[in-house]
Amino acid sequence: MKNEYEVIVDANILKRLSKMVGLFVTTTVGEESDKVVYLQFKNKKCNLYLENQFGAFDYCFDVNMGDFDKTVILDAKTFIEVVKNGSDNIRLILDDACVIFTFGKSKYKIPTLKGKLNKIEDKKDFLA
Repeated sequence: MKNEYEVIVDANILKRLSKMVGLFVTTTVGEESDKVVYLQFKNKKCNLYLENQFGAFDYCFDVNMGDFDKTVILDAKTFIEVVKNGSDNIRLILDDACVIFTFGKSKYKIPTLKGKLNKIEDKKDFLA
């Protein structure tokens, strides 16, 4: 049995955040590792984090979720494309292989990227 976690997120928050994600993606030169978005879910909050060679963006917001601690790494461009179509609440199903975004009659499956959170290991307040 797979470990799956469910989260409900306000689509308007994700849409606004996707604009900032888009700025980071378009200003990133070269490094593909900088074109990812980190989402950590813990204590009924989501911390969205990304960085590139020019700076970092870190935003924490409330979500509806169970009691778990899960971080996923997603391709930023794919994240933007999916989120821009969201409406009302977006339901996320998280597992080790993918994140499934569902809203209305739409369902999108984004593969999670493998690897460590090496860029944020020293970050002190990443949803402590």
